[in-house]
Amino acid sequence: MQYAVGRIYFDDEDPDKYEKYRLYAESVVASETGQVSRLRNATFFGVRNSADQATQLSADNLIKPLAELMAKDQPNWTVQSFLREEATKGKLGQLLGGSETPSLLFTATHGMGFDNGHPLQLRHQGALICQDWPGPLEWGKKPFIEDFYFSCDDVSDNAQLQGLIAFHFACYGAGTPKFDEFAHRDAFGTRATIAPNAFIARLPQRLIGHPEGGALAVVGHVERAWGCSFVWQNTGQQLAVFQSALKRLMEGHPVGSALEYFNQRYAELSSDLSSVLEDIEYGAEVPALSLAGMWTANNDARSYCIIGDPAVRLPLGDGAEKQAVIERVNLPTTPSTDETVEDVEETGVDASVLKQAQADLINSLEKFLETVQPASATQAEKLKPTVSDVEDLLNKLKQESE
Repeated sequence: MQYAVGRIYFDDEDPDKYEKYRLYAESVVASETGQVSRLRNATFFGVRNSADQATQLSADNLIKPLAELMAKDQPNWTVQSFLREEATKGKLGQLLGGSETPSLLFTATHGMGFDNGHPLQLRHQGALICQDWPGPLEWGKKPFIEDFYFSCDDVSDNAQLQGLIAFHFACYGAGTPKFDEFAHRDAFGTRATIAPNAFIARLPQRLIGHPEGGALAVVGHVERAWGCSFVWQNTGQQLAVFQSALKRLMEGHPVGSALEYFNQRYAELSSDLSSVLEDIEYGAEVPALSLAGMWTANNDARSYCIIGDPAVRLPLGDGAEKQAVIERVNLPTTPSTDETVEDVEETGVDASVLKQAQADLINSLEKFLETVQPASATQAEKLKPTVSDVEDLLNKLKQESE
């Protein structure tokens, strides 16, 4: 009960499992020895699907207020949110290894759930359903398509994940048990079987065991995730546990220490439920709805899990270091004084705009090369192809501009 337990597991049938253990261990060591440093950037990603009460609840009562609380509590952090229409699968790809990957990512979505034995269950169970899903009314009961959700298969091979800690509030986001933990035993004294065996979700496995260096940890949910985690009966939002855990993470505490607040909540709920059940045995009358709520909240609270080493912590820099990114270059289509509107309509942009964009791109590439400072020989080797490509492009642009 005192400290969260981390799980680091790659499937026995995976031929690369030992390589993934090695890659993850190297990522942790690189972070702890100062070879990896990330800026203080936290991102909150909240899906709010049409006519879907669950995601509307989490977007309005978890993601949005939690982001506002953390921005106020941590003024030295850059906190941004992607909600509703912004919370797309494409955007999530940018946040999980792409150009917008933060130090800390918190998502609230549905998690994919498949019937026991479905061919995609082991691989895609717990994948994150994004805003691309049009919602239950429009989509109906048709089978989900992969365009609607972000799975392990959507993490690119060149994703840059080192130093990331992700928290996914989603059903089956961390794993799936063999038996249904929210159903009472049937007439034969057994529980419903929901999977051929208990298993860890493939998305967090992919994130921590990535060939380019893995995320440090993924916090998620085993089994289904319930709204009682952050909204309690008629009392409204209950965000103290989430806020306290994120505060610890953002202040550099180990992830296991940060999850202590979830352990305490589980202990409190278990104690309360035990007392109520004892009272019932001695004749007390407790409303069935109230008892069911306590029982669900208890099972939900015990299901938070760390995929990764519970001793890891965010490798935060001093906030002054530069991050190596290629800045975006925009192309306006306003015609210059020496070109007609017809010329612009034919080419899309005029010559003067293209020339200025070329100069801006050269400047952007030069800044990128200046800020690429590999922290180790291993990282330098990995960055070599990228640096070489950028240098070739830069030389070509300079020749053309002359």
